[in-house]
Amino acid sequence: MLQSFFLWFYCLSITDAVLLVIVASTAYLILRQWLGEKRFWRPVIVILFFVWLVVIAAAALMDRTAGNLPAAPELLPFHSYRAVMAGDNKEILRSNFMNVVLFYPAGLLACELLPKGWRLAKRVFIVTTLFI
Repeated sequence: MLQSFFLWFYCLSITDAVLLVIVASTAYLILRQWLGEKRFWRPVIVILFFVWLVVIAAAALMDRTAGNLPAAPELLPFHSYRAVMAGDNKEILRSNFMNVVLFYPAGLLACELLPKGWRLAKRVFIVTTLFI
């Protein structure tokens, strides 16, 4: 079941992925506004953050290819961007964008967990370096 979800997710068009991010972000902001001052808000964020880290780990460890050949990791840095610039498979670029979309909720939740006294730029920098 989880593998079929990841297959569905990675087969979304760019437009659908952007709409998914907009809807999820709007829902998150509405919930944050509505529940942000409640005592249970922070524990809920912690639980959601760790659940999403499990989702990311499962997505990274599961084979998302539909063929019979096993997927192997590519160890050359920026291999996919070099391949796209050389005119090879343009699908690689879309797949990289979907990876960014996959990490987006973790960034939102991690930024929420950092101290509120820190400047937004500092929180964003820390979260960005954490997920690179």
